Amino acid sequence: MKGSPQERPEQYLKYSAYSATTQDGGKAKFLRNIAVRLYSEPDLDFVRNTYCAELQYEDINAVDLEKLSKFLTSIGNNKVEYITTKGKGFHSWNIIDPADCTNWILKINEEK
Repeated sequence: MKGSPQERPEQYLKYSAYSATTQDGGKAKFLRNIAVRLYSEPDLDFVRNTYCAELQYEDINAVDLEKLSKFLTSIGNNKVEYITTKGKGFHSWNIIDPADCTNWILKINEEK
């Protein structure tokens, strides 16, 4: 990006899927009518023990995913779901229930 977010905010906004610091949410505004599921395992203890003891809750993506979910709801997306898990590990392949996610995809596909 040839600089930090403070030095080149336009570059970061250009390549970001969501911006909590802009009123319109950046590119997230294009998800207004699209079904979205967001998964998170906000296990701060695991992250601290595995990656960095100094990390704070605000440093993990659970905060951004929750904000994105609230933003999408605020602009009228009634097909957004924010799902948190506990004790499944930190990787996305562990936290998503395959059968549940498949059923959700099939249901969304039927609604089209």
